[in-house]
Amino acid sequence: MFTPCRRMCSLVSALRDIAVDSQMWPVVVPRQMYLPTYNVGGTECMVLSRDDATSWVIYCHGNAVTLADLHASGIPQTIVQNCRCNFVAPAYPSRQHQGQRHDHDVVTAVRGAYDELRRADSAPVYVMGRSIGVGVALAACVHDPPAGLGLVSGFASLKNLVPWPLRWVVNNRFDNLHMMAAMKSVPAFVMHGEKDEVVPVDNARKLASKTCNLDIVANMTHTPDAQQVALIGKHMADLMRDVHVPCENHFNLWSPRV
Repeated sequence: MFTPCRRMCSLVSALRDIAVDSQMWPVVVPRQMYLPTYNVGGTECMVLSRDDATSWVIYCHGNAVTLADLHASGIPQTIVQNCRCNFVAPAYPSRQHQGQRHDHDVVTAVRGAYDELRRADSAPVYVMGRSIGVGVALAACVHDPPAGLGLVSGFASLKNLVPWPLRWVVNNRFDNLHMMAAMKSVPAFVMHGEKDEVVPVDNARKLASKTCNLDIVANMTHTPDAQQVALIGKHMADLMRDVHVPCENHFNLWSPRV
């Protein structure tokens, strides 16, 4: 007798996930990638390196972004130059599922690369995320906290982004506040644009309540410009300034994907 009710609930849940996913995970048009990508822990990754690197940074990008877009933004090059590190950016898998199942697919892909870096090298691994990549980054490393965290333009939780009347129908996907609390001993910085039109700046203040470093950047929107990208690199370099352990070269172990 409850079957029709269950079917209706399943339909409503599916429609909700489709609506939310259209904003969280929009379809991305592929761009030509002129750099080789590598298979790091079973995940396709863009890797930038330098011979004198002393650490690794794994970077989780925002939605509606490809690895080619990320490379064009200048963020990878800035991080490698400022932080004397190797830079790894996992590609997110195409959407095969809806809702939290797709969230899980993305996090699993990033976690595969993260765990491989932790396993293969004694040099410290730092984790960065921007926008929805903050949630992906935290979920991928909360089981085995990194040496440090850099969080840019992130939200406190998905529920925190929707109006109060709608919060009861939205699953609390990427509860970043909860994950930050679980890693409160990890050195971290939170950077956010004062004029962010996508993720209100109040989210940064909530996230930073679990850390000690918060930078609200005047005139910065959701997408950083070249000057603000340089500031991201400076914050990350400050977080990593006392690292002096040389990295090992594992590129011969990671068969190129492209």
